[in-house]
Amino acid sequence: MSPEPAGPSFGDLAARQEALVRALVAGAPLPAGFDAARVGAAARALRDKRFGEVGRVWPSLLPYRREFLAWAEGRPSAGPSRDGREFARAHRRLLDPEAATALAVCEALWRDEDEPRRRRGPAVRRAPGGLVMAFAGRVVTLRRRRLGSGGEPRDSRRVLDEGGFMRIGVLTGGGDCPGLNAAIRGMVHRGVKGFGDVFTGFRDGWRGPLERDAAPLDLEAVDGILPLGGTILGSSRTNPLKTGGGIDRIRENLAALEVDALIAVGGEDTLGVALALHEAGVPVVGVPKTIDNDLSGTDYTFGFDTAVGIAVEAADRLRTTAESHHRTLICEVMGRHAGWIALHSGMASGAAAVLVPERPFDLDEVTAHVEARFQAGHAPVLVVSEGARPVEGSLELQTGERDAFGHVRLGGVGERLAGELERRTGREARSVVLGHLQRGGPPSAFDRVLATRFGLHAVDAVHAGEYGAMVALRGTGIVRVGLAEAVGTLKTVPPERYAEAGVFFG
Repeated sequence: MSPEPAGPSFGDLAARQEALVRALVAGAPLPAGFDAARVGAAARALRDKRFGEVGRVWPSLLPYRREFLAWAEGRPSAGPSRDGREFARAHRRLLDPEAATALAVCEALWRDEDEPRRRRGPAVRRAPGGLVMAFAGRVVTLRRRRLGSGGEPRDSRRVLDEGGFMRIGVLTGGGDCPGLNAAIRGMVHRGVKGFGDVFTGFRDGWRGPLERDAAPLDLEAVDGILPLGGTILGSSRTNPLKTGGGIDRIRENLAALEVDALIAVGGEDTLGVALALHEAGVPVVGVPKTIDNDLSGTDYTFGFDTAVGIAVEAADRLRTTAESHHRTLICEVMGRHAGWIALHSGMASGAAAVLVPERPFDLDEVTAHVEARFQAGHAPVLVVSEGARPVEGSLELQTGERDAFGHVRLGGVGERLAGELERRTGREARSVVLGHLQRGGPPSAFDRVLATRFGLHAVDAVHAGEYGAMVALRGTGIVRVGLAEAVGTLKTVPPERYAEAGVFFG
C-alpha cells in the first residue's frame, strides 16, 4: 500500500476521538447511519475485558484513519475499507474506553453498501459513575479511574469493583541492570491485554515524576526490548526525599497526568522512596531489581544472575592467564555491603578465596591460601567484593564522593590487596575491576523470565489494590510482601553460606 499523504498525525486522531466522544456526551447530534447493535457489541467486549492480540497491521489503519478524520471534520466520506474496519475492531481494545467508544461509533457509521443507512444511536450522558451509554436497550458504564481531587487516591477496592482500565506510571531508578526492559515489557503486555490499561513511562528514575518528564508506553514501544540491557526509560540516583517538597511535587504531577498508580522498579534506595510515597498516600507498587541481590523479602532479584555469569566468565578467563604467568590474579566485583555476587561467582569459578563485606578477612589467612595454591602447582584467582575489608583496617579506596543517597563511591580494594599479596609472597599479583561490565549487556535467560514475571504480577497487584507491596520470588512462586519488609533490613551473606564456600579455599 502506498504511504498516506501528509496529513494529521496519529496524535491528532486520538485528540479528535476524544473530542468526538465529549461532543456526544454534550448532546451533539449523531451522524446518520449509526448502527447501535454493532456499537453495543463493541461496548460489551470492552466491559467484558476481551482484549485480544493486535497484529502489526498499521498500514490497514490508513484508509480507516482518513475516513475517520473526514467524518469527524464533516467532509464527504465513502466509508473505510474492509481492512480498515478489521483494524478498528482490534485497535479499539487497546485504547481507553472513551477513545475506544469513538472508534466503535465511527466504525458503526458504515454498514454493508446494500443496506440503507438509518439514524439510530445511543443515549449518551455524563453521570457520577463515568460515561454512560445505552446500547440497544442495555446500559453500559465506561469509567476512568484516577486520583481524586488534590491527588488523593480513590479507594482501590471500590474502584476495582467498578471495573474499567487504569492509567499506570512506571519508572526505573538507581543503578541499571539487565532485565529492566523485560520487566517493563511484562507490565505493558499484562496491563494492555488483560485490562486495557494505559501506561506512562517516567524518564530517569525519580527525576521523571519530580519534573513531569514522561512519555506514553504501549505495545509498540516495548516491542523487541526483551533481550536489551539497560532501560528504555533511563535511570538516575535522584532522591526526592532530599528535594524540598519532593513528595508533594510527585503527588501533584501524578494527579496532573491522571496516573492512578505507580510501579517503581529499583533497589533499596528506589524502593525506600516508594515506601515514603506509600506512607504519604500515593498508590505505589514495587518491583525488586539489583545485581547485588541484597533486598529482603525476595529470594532473588533480577540482574543478579547475569552479573554472576559475567563474573564467572571473567574469573575463568583470568585463570588461564594466571596459570601461564604463575601470578596471582584478583577479580574485584560489585557488592558494597552484601557479598552475594562474590560468593556465587567465587564458588562457581573455584576461587582460591572469596572475600565479602560481611566477614572481614585476615591477610595472613589470605596469604596462606595463595601460597597453598602455588605449592599445589596452580596460580590462585581470588574473587573480592568491592566492600571487602581486612580485620585490622580498611583497604578500601574511597573517593570521598557521595551520591544523592549518601553512599560513598568504593573501589580499589582489589588493587590494594594485590600489592600487599605481592609484597608478602614475592610473586607478581594483578587485579581486575569488573565494575559496570556486570551491569551491561543482555540479561540471562533466568533474569529475563524473572523480570517478566515480576512485571506481570506488579500489574496484578495494582489492580488488586495492594499498594505499598513489592512483588517477590519465594521458591518458584511470585508473592507480595510489604515494602517496609523489603527495605527495612539488608539481606547479607549469612555465616553458614560463607562457610560452604570456605571449604574450597586454598
